[in-house]
Amino acid sequence: LFGKTNVVTRARAQASALTRQLEAAGARVIEAPAIKIIPPEDYTPLDKAIENIKTYKWLILTSANGVTAFFNRLDNAGLDSRSLSDIKISAIGSETAKALKNYADLVPPAFKAEELAETLSAEVQVGDKILLARAKVAREVLPESLRALGASVDVVTAYETVTALDNKEELLTALQNGEVDLVTFTSSSTVTNLLASLGDQRELINNIPAAAIGPVTAETCRQNNLEPDIIAETFTIAGLTDAIQRYYKE
Repeated sequence: LFGKTNVVTRARAQASALTRQLEAAGARVIEAPAIKIIPPEDYTPLDKAIENIKTYKWLILTSANGVTAFFNRLDNAGLDSRSLSDIKISAIGSETAKALKNYADLVPPAFKAEELAETLSAEVQVGDKILLARAKVAREVLPESLRALGASVDVVTAYETVTALDNKEELLTALQNGEVDLVTFTSSSTVTNLLASLGDQRELINNIPAAAIGPVTAETCRQNNLEPDIIAETFTIAGLTDAIQRYYKE
């Protein structure tokens, strides 16, 4: 990637992993975080669920951010992982599983809500109570699929993502000067929030190649009139970096 300028739109706290891998491959990286991870307006639903944690058969966490937020509130309640000893834990994606220190009982082969729902269909029984801790804004595929199996699903907000285009001026200058070769998107929220932050200047990225971490993020690009040139086959930061390198080699 020597001589290529890549834009990283991940949240500031998480951007470094992708930045390191792109820079190691020779790229120049502009970090322009389009989202910021913040606590929910009200922790009460999550705290109440943790208070009744023994009533759940499954705990589902869909991101590393969700893992961090959940265990912070578990600690706040004076509890630790021992309180989860009788609960099965499921995670979407290897990064989420890694954040759980690989204690997840079930991780679907493809890192999508649809895959988790399909994998759980053989595990979940009618009447099972499931706790799904996730971002405030998320797709309803997973809870709807689980309820269709007869499960009782409590969806609680563990964190929120908000628009926060840090480093906007550097990004705009690079775009206006034609210096950007690629924009990377690691979630649907990075797509929508970057475009919202750019506003009437969004046309600056219309003709710049885009790289999406997976099919869900790619579909969000398309819904916003951006056709992704690169879609990672393995929905991880390493998978995204590999896909970008293959794109340039080809």
